[in-house]
Amino acid sequence: MILMDKVTKDKISIKRPMLVISAFVTGAAALCALGAPLWATLAAALATCIILAFVRKSAAVPLTAALLAVFTALSYTSAEKRANALAERYDGVETEITGVVRDRPQIYENREVCVIKTKDLGLVQLTRYGARADTPSAGDRVCLRVTLSAPKSAKNGYGFDNRSYLYSRKIYLAATDEGPMKIESGGVTPMSLAARAQSAAVRTGERLLRGDALGLYCAVVFGDKRHTDAELKTALTASGLSHIASVSGLHLSIVSVVLLTLLSLLFGRGRAGLAAAICGAVAFTLVTGASSATVRACIMTTLYLTAKLLYRDSDGLSSLGAAVSAMLLYNPMLILGASFQLSALATLGILMFVPLWQPRLAALPMVFRAPAELVLVSLAAQIGAFAALAAHYNGFALYFIPANLIVVPPLSIALPMGLMLPLLGRIPLLGGLWARLCEALFGFIALTAKRIAALPFSIVSLGRPSAPLIVSYAALVLTLYLICTKRRAMAAAFAVCAVLAGGAGGLMIHAENSRATLTFLDVGRGDCAVFCLPGGKTVLIDGGKSGHEIRDFLEGRGVARVDAAVVTSASREHIGGIISLASDGMIETLCLPKSIVAGPEAAELLAEAAENGVRTATLGDGLYVASLRLRPAGENDGTAIMAEYGGCKILFCADGYTEWEPCAIVKAPNHGVGKYNYINEINRSHPSFAVISGLKSARERCAYLAPLLNSGAEVRITGEGGAAVFDLSGAEPTMIK
Repeated sequence: MILMDKVTKDKISIKRPMLVISAFVTGAAALCALGAPLWATLAAALATCIILAFVRKSAAVPLTAALLAVFTALSYTSAEKRANALAERYDGVETEITGVVRDRPQIYENREVCVIKTKDLGLVQLTRYGARADTPSAGDRVCLRVTLSAPKSAKNGYGFDNRSYLYSRKIYLAATDEGPMKIESGGVTPMSLAARAQSAAVRTGERLLRGDALGLYCAVVFGDKRHTDAELKTALTASGLSHIASVSGLHLSIVSVVLLTLLSLLFGRGRAGLAAAICGAVAFTLVTGASSATVRACIMTTLYLTAKLLYRDSDGLSSLGAAVSAMLLYNPMLILGASFQLSALATLGILMFVPLWQPRLAALPMVFRAPAELVLVSLAAQIGAFAALAAHYNGFALYFIPANLIVVPPLSIALPMGLMLPLLGRIPLLGGLWARLCEALFGFIALTAKRIAALPFSIVSLGRPSAPLIVSYAALVLTLYLICTKRRAMAAAFAVCAVLAGGAGGLMIHAENSRATLTFLDVGRGDCAVFCLPGGKTVLIDGGKSGHEIRDFLEGRGVARVDAAVVTSASREHIGGIISLASDGMIETLCLPKSIVAGPEAAELLAEAAENGVRTATLGDGLYVASLRLRPAGENDGTAIMAEYGGCKILFCADGYTEWEPCAIVKAPNHGVGKYNYINEINRSHPSFAVISGLKSARERCAYLAPLLNSGAEVRITGEGGAAVFDLSGAEPTMIK
C-alpha cells in the first residue's frame, strides 16, 4: 500500500515529535470525552510535559505538545458548553430556520436527511419524513419551519450513540420539518460541486446497475449508503467486510496507486504527476463526503506525496500523528466518532506491526508473498482496532482474514472501474458492457460477504468492554510490540499492567453479572423494560414500537436470545418491538395475558412466533424466571403486571385506569397523560420510584406528577433523562442511572 512505503523501522520514541504532539492532543480530547474536569486534563498535560522535559533534557517538543493539549481541552470544553446551551434553549422549540444546505440530502424510503448551515445555530441536521417533491441540492439556500431537538446519547448505554456521531460532525441540534420548504439556488462552492458530482455519479449507477451491485457501487465508490439494504449491511459486518462499504484509507490507497500509475505514464515520474495525484486525492475525498477516515487518509497521502516532491523520505507514524493532531485541533469532538477511532487505530496497528513482520515474508515465493502481505495487513489492522470494534459494534467477525483475501483483489479493480462508470456509462454499447463488468465485480463481493456471513459462528458477540478491559488490551498490544522489538524488560512491565487491568475488568464483569437490574429504555412514546438476572437470564416487558432500542441493548450485553417476553398491551407502541424480535427468533418464550391472546391485535405477533419456533404461553397465574415472578395485576386497555424479585415489587401499569398495589417501583400508566390523577392509588402504594415512559413533554402534561412528587417518590421521565436503571439485588431497589 502507498501509505506503507518507506515506513521507517525506528523505535517509537520521542525522537518523532509529531508522535508526542498527537499523544498529548489525543489524550486531552479523550480525557474530556470521558468526563474528566478541565483542571484535571490541564494538570495531566503539565505533569507529563515536566516528565518528558526531564527525560529528554529539552523542553521544546513537550512544551509545544502541552500547549496544543491545553488548546484541545479548551476547545472541547467550549464546544460542550455551546452544545449544552443550545440544548437548554432550543430543545423542543418550534421555530423558523434559514440556512444553506451543506451537502447532498440523503433520501431513504420514508425520510430525507440533510445538514443545514445556519447563522445562529451552526450546523443543524434536518430530517423530513414522507415523499418530497422539493428536495434541495447542496449549496441551495432554504427556509422552513421546524421543531428543534437536542441530539441524545444512545437510548441505552450500549447501542449507537447518535449524539456522539453528530458532535463529531460539529452538529449540536437536530430538526424535523413542520411545513413546506422555500428553496433558492445558491452559489458554487467546492463542497457543492463535489456533492453535485457525487449525485450525478449515483444517478448513473441507478440507471445502469441493480440490486446489491448498485448498493455496493454507491457505498464503496462514492460513500452513499442509501441503496445498501439491511441484509447486505448485516452480511458485510458479519463477514468482517464492513470497512469496504465506508470510504476509507484502503479506498484512497487504491485510487492513489491508480492515479500515480496513470500519471507516470502520461507525465513520467516527475513532480507534475505527484502534484496531480495530490489534487486527485483531495478531489476524491470531497466527492465521497469527506468522512473522518477519508480525511485522515487524505492528509497522510498528501504528506507522503509532498515528501516525494521535496525528495524526502516519508515516515508513516509521523504522518499519522500529524493527521490525528490536525483533525483533533480542528474538532476535538471527533474523538467521539467511531469512524475516526477505527481508522486511526487500524492505521496505527498497520504502521506498528507490518514493518516488523514484513521482512520475514521476503523468503516466500512471489506467488504467496502478496496474499501473505494482505493477511499481515488485515491482522495488524484488527489488532489495532479490536477494542474500538468491541466498544462500538459489540461483535467480532471470525472469518475476516479469508474474507479480505477473497474480496480485496477484486475490490482494487472494481473501485477504479466504478469511478470511470459515470463517464463511460454515457457511451452506447461500451457503457452497457462496462456496467455489466462493474455489476459482476460488485455482485461477486456482495455474494462473498453473504456466503461468509452464513457460515457457523461468523460473528462472535462481545459485551461492551469496560475501561479496565480496554486498558488491559492496550497494554497487551504494547507488550506484543515490545516483544517483537526485543525489549523484554519493558514488555514484562506492560504485561503486568495488562494482567492487573484485566483482573479489575473481570471483577467488574463478575459484579455486573451477579446482580439483578431493571432497565426502562427510552423508546419515545412507548414502553420497554428489561430484567437482567443473575445467571444470564433476560426477561422483557414490552418492546417499544420498532425494536431498535431493545436490539441495541441486547447486543451490547452479548444477549442473543431473550428467555421470556411479556406484553402488557396489544397497541403498536408496546408490541412492535416484540414482533421484530420474534420474527428473528430472538425470543425463547412469549407470554401473553388472556385478554391480549383473545384479541385480534395479537394475531401478527402469534403468527411470527409460530413461524420462527417461539414458544407461546398464557400469563394465567404467573410466570417464573429464576427468582423473578410475574403475575397479572389488573385489566383495562391492557393488562397491568406485578413483578416480584426478592422483597421488591414493581408494578407495570397498562394504558388505562389501574388500581395500584403497594410497590417500590411503578411504571406510570399511559405515558404520563390521561384524566386520572391517581391520588388514592399513590397514597395506597407509596412507591419509592416512578418511571414515566414518554416524551419530555410528559412533565407538563402529566396529571399525576405533582401527587407523585408530593408523596416523596423519585420520578424519572425516560424522554427527558434517558434510560432508567435500577439495582434490585439489595433489600431495597436503588437507581443507578
